[in-house]
Amino acid sequence: MKRAADGERADCAIAGGGRAGAALAAALVRRGATVRIWDRDARRAARVARATGARRADSLAELAHGARVVVLAVSDDAVPAVARALARAWPRPGAAPAAPCAALHLAGALPSAALQPLAARGAATGVCQPAVALHGAASAAALEGAFATVSGADAAGRRAAAALARAAGLRPVAVDDARRPLAHLGMVLAAGDAVALLAEAAGLLERAGVRPAVARAIAARLGEGSARAFAAGGGERALTGPAARGDVRTLSRHRAALEAAGLAGSDAAAAHRALARAGAGRAARAGDLTRAAHARVLAALGGWTRRRRSRTLPGGGHRP
Repeated sequence: MKRAADGERADCAIAGGGRAGAALAAALVRRGATVRIWDRDARRAARVARATGARRADSLAELAHGARVVVLAVSDDAVPAVARALARAWPRPGAAPAAPCAALHLAGALPSAALQPLAARGAATGVCQPAVALHGAASAAALEGAFATVSGADAAGRRAAAALARAAGLRPVAVDDARRPLAHLGMVLAAGDAVALLAEAAGLLERAGVRPAVARAIAARLGEGSARAFAAGGGERALTGPAARGDVRTLSRHRAALEAAGLAGSDAAAAHRALARAGAGRAARAGDLTRAAHARVLAALGGWTRRRRSRTLPGGGHRP
């Protein structure tokens, strides 16, 4: 591990040595970039530097001095405060080497406006959020070929965000900077919420007598197949199940089984109703479900009994 030296240039300076910052640092170094890392926990910064080949900075001023771009790889809530602190440490105009030309953050639900203190210092500002789960330096390979949503306050910020994505092996996808929370929510639905849904599915299988490990394997295999079908043909072509084909008898059997098991008010039942309605609506709009069949599906899904209290099911679901 090496310390950053005065006057030394760096392709990228990263504020934050957490899971995302460490993964980004490792990916950039692996692809030939010079990287500087800072963290308010100096020991963590040292560990990341050793693990990735980055150089450690002991202060925000040292981090920014001589860097071409600064990236805030901190939690969403910390971005504004770190941006203000970094602005106070920003190199003065005319300093040698020059101040960073761009400042970016990785927080998917925040627009580039969170970096306004750095924009006031003359930096182009933008956002580059990897659309992949990161778990530290060891997960750097996951960035290769993955998507990243990029946006910026202006064209320079957007270019800087896209350049960072490509430098890390990511494929940049432009999003509306002002509507970032919608893009982030879409990714949350496809990732963390999908895991919760699989856990609910496994819980129902367990209630039917399937061993936990097998229940998880079944849910995962079905989820993988659905994801592949969705990637190949989109939502309408990948739709399956009783709601999408208008099978109200099966929907009624599901409802009766949930009620008999005391699960009519469970999270699993609520998720099924909401997603089945959404699937039936898509099938109807695609012309695969008639208007009358769609109405019957909605009627079969409506009016289920809700319970006030719930407790955890096997596999992560809930029972009353």
